[in-house]
Amino acid sequence: GKKKKKKGPRGVGKKRARYNGEEAAEASGAAGGKLLRRLQKTLYSEHFRKLISDITGQEKTLSDRVDISSLVFPKGGHLLCHDDRISTRRVAFIIYMVPDAGDFNPDDRGAWGEADGGHLALFGSKSSERMGGGGGGGGLEPMGVEKRILPEWNAMVLFNVGERSFHAVEEVLAEEKPRLSVSGWYHAEDAGEGVA
Repeated sequence: GKKKKKKGPRGVGKKRARYNGEEAAEASGAAGGKLLRRLQKTLYSEHFRKLISDITGQEKTLSDRVDISSLVFPKGGHLLCHDDRISTRRVAFIIYMVPDAGDFNPDDRGAWGEADGGHLALFGSKSSERMGGGGGGGGLEPMGVEKRILPEWNAMVLFNVGERSFHAVEEVLAEEKPRLSVSGWYHAEDAGEGVA
């Protein structure tokens, strides 16, 4: 008969792997899986969703729909500029799990630094005729990088998803240190709610 194809992480090309919450927990072994499930439970909790709503200025507490995945970017991995606007997404989050200089670096590969790349790049935007701007409402396009955020162990980045939320992941330059993160989106109850 036919050999069953082993199910692996979903990804785009060979420079990034994306695992959903359960795949990540399974891939990280028993102890790591337990910790990832605790993190997932916390991120999904009503208390945490309310906190995220308050921090980001959402009009209403975010819904109980939360998308979560883990991402692994090896050397050369990157994401092109995009805005995350799909359906009811309202707040994007990234929790970095890159090596630090302390206890969370068992292989002693050195803390993540500027030379390792993988920055989150946040773009400015401008109205564009080409994108439907010119008086018709909407139609923004990215202008240039306004802020770069270096991944740092246990740091969480939040930003509202909307027509001005253009961002990218710059190329990872580190040889032996993949850029690891847990990321996802908090959703509104319907597409018309929240901050855009």
